[in-house]
Amino acid sequence: MLNRLWKKNRIEQQGSNVMAEVFLSYSRKDRKWVDRIREILKPLLKEGNISLWYDAEINPGDDWRESIEKSLHTSEIAVLLLSQNYFSSKLVEGELSLILDKAQQGKLHIFSIVASPLASASLETSALLYHPINSLAEPLSDLTHSEQSKVLLRLADAIRQALPLELRSKRTESISQQDKYSVALSTAIENIGGDTVGSNILGDGNIFFEAEEKLAGQHER
Repeated sequence: MLNRLWKKNRIEQQGSNVMAEVFLSYSRKDRKWVDRIREILKPLLKEGNISLWYDAEINPGDDWRESIEKSLHTSEIAVLLLSQNYFSSKLVEGELSLILDKAQQGKLHIFSIVASPLASASLETSALLYHPINSLAEPLSDLTHSEQSKVLLRLADAIRQALPLELRSKRTESISQQDKYSVALSTAIENIGGDTVGSNILGDGNIFFEAEEKLAGQHER
């Protein structure tokens, strides 16, 4: 229901050349995941489909709360990095309240990622009503690098699918597919070890060999 209301409001408010603003909410203790999220969202950022805001955008001397409220006011999507650090942060507490209030009004679409294991008390928060991209039993911190990439790629795909049709370009879908090949190749290297993928021991028709060829082609251009 809230998702349908959000999309209706979003389409009514947006012009054809306006990008969607994504607000990233996280604890500074989980900062290591921010760079991973930025990397996986690069195709959408390069295409101009979205802009990404997080606390690094706050300049020295700026009012912290005012900057956050201003960004949330103009954001259509929020990504929450859930962890014990997140729910124990006083700064995040006020931020999360604003996020959930706007979502309840149908003006904000929420995606959440479970970054690390959570205490059972934290699971009662209404943030978890917004269906984390990954399982609560499989936080990012418990996954391999390639498994983490797959989860984050699902986040990027979910954000793209939430955009109005005019912002879902074929070029973005193509770049997203290249990211999937990157994840496939990373998985192959983990499973086999070393650089043996390059010897094509998996066979010419295997997806990992195809991923290797496509990635090699990207580097040549």
